[in-house]
Amino acid sequence: HIERCRKIWVAKINGACHAGGLGIALHCDVTIASDRATFRVPELLRGIPDPFMPDRLVATLGLARARYYFFTAAPMDATTAAAIGLVGAVVPHDELDAHTDWALEQIRLTGLRARAAMKRAINRRLPLGDPTLFNDVPSSEIAEGMRSFLERRPPEWPR
Repeated sequence: HIERCRKIWVAKINGACHAGGLGIALHCDVTIASDRATFRVPELLRGIPDPFMPDRLVATLGLARARYYFFTAAPMDATTAAAIGLVGAVVPHDELDAHTDWALEQIRLTGLRARAAMKRAINRRLPLGDPTLFNDVPSSEIAEGMRSFLERRPPEWPR
């Protein structure tokens, strides 16, 4: 819906932007992060292959970086996220609200139909997700991943 909507979606990231939150940010049109924000792709730690993340992360970061962050689940800070193209802007934490308000004002200054046309043109180039990824993982693995998360312990994957 975010991509098909003619309106511009702005993500204001203030804190942990992991898993589903990162997925939402990757679908937004403008992303602004506090310098205190952190980013992570932890799905594989839980045995869950997110159906949209592979396409979107590879398109955003490139193949090698996407693989690195998928398979290591390494966290990254906001400066790194901006440097590799994950967010559009990083601002000091205390300036996040003001900068987001400024960005919204700038967006409002653009032509409504021209803005919508540009969004459509950009989003046409984005890859689609693959919901069938869930079919490739046994439910027992997903269940163990979620149990280990809730119990705050490392998962015990069946071999």
